[in-house]
Amino acid sequence: MPALLAYNHDLVLYVRYPSKLETLFSSAVLERVKVTVGDATDPAGIKQALLDYDIEGIVNVAGNQVLPWKEPLLPKIAKAVSSAAVAVGHERHEPLRLWLVSGINVLQYPGTGYLLDN
Repeated sequence: MPALLAYNHDLVLYVRYPSKLETLFSSAVLERVKVTVGDATDPAGIKQALLDYDIEGIVNVAGNQVLPWKEPLLPKIAKAVSSAAVAVGHERHEPLRLWLVSGINVLQYPGTGYLLDN
């Protein structure tokens, strides 16, 4: 976020728990962003936020691959975010840019051709 703000990008954070942001970023950073609350697996909610804030691009960093969750959510989140982005792009007749930032789950398990997420 600080790097994007340094280049004067307007940021909208779509988060489940806004109170967590205070533990991650300074108040000076948080004063410069807009925050909306929602579920990252809900394509309709994501689409509405994209439209409400006239968002042009998405950087998605949501997802879990660690306990105590029983189910990895990254595939659901990636599908919801990409579905919402495609729907808004069709509606506007202009595609949105989308970066899905994940991590270890997209790495290949050596010698198998399978992703660690599999």
